[in-house]
Amino acid sequence: MFKSSPQLFVNTATPDNWYTSNVGSRRNFRQTVTAGFLQADVSLTRKLTVRGGVRVENTLNEFTEFDPRFRSEIVAAGFPVNAAGRATTVPGLMYQFLSNPRVVRESEYYNVFPSLVAKYKILPNLEFQIGANKAISRPPVDNLTGSFNILEDIQRVDAPNADLKPEYSKNYQTRLAYYFGVRAPGQLSVGLSQNELSNLRETFD
Repeated sequence: MFKSSPQLFVNTATPDNWYTSNVGSRRNFRQTVTAGFLQADVSLTRKLTVRGGVRVENTLNEFTEFDPRFRSEIVAAGFPVNAAGRATTVPGLMYQFLSNPRVVRESEYYNVFPSLVAKYKILPNLEFQIGANKAISRPPVDNLTGSFNILEDIQRVDAPNADLKPEYSKNYQTRLAYYFGVRAPGQLSVGLSQNELSNLRETFD
């Protein structure tokens, strides 16, 4: 049918559509987390029990990303560009983002997460609990990998950060709970918690 009526087949894709489908939305990312965990429960007295644990993690991130050409290279090749330094035609975008081999980046980090919880039975139905632990919040994928935008006119590069470290938190909790018993399950409790955050992520423009 294409040979007999080629006029019926029209490419309606715009440069923006092509960029979104083939560059902007493309991610090649692998995250491998290798971990080990050790936990122990100890009854120090009939009323006091302690649970301690530690988790050790190794996180390996692997990215395969585009290596876009500079604005000057795109212009020299005869393709128009916009103020942001991006080619404005599909052939130009293909030259800008696909003509160079993709680059492979890696980042790796180790973490140790201890935890400790102590429970004390003040009365058979009244319990006091106190605990502390360390936790992690890894960066979202879009912060780690994506497309580079090079603005030569203002000497600015917008880029993902493959070496971005995770956020860490130290968490402390206490709780006093009254249990209503086996026949009437439920509890009345009051708690207090505190979180100390470090290595917070921020986005600057």
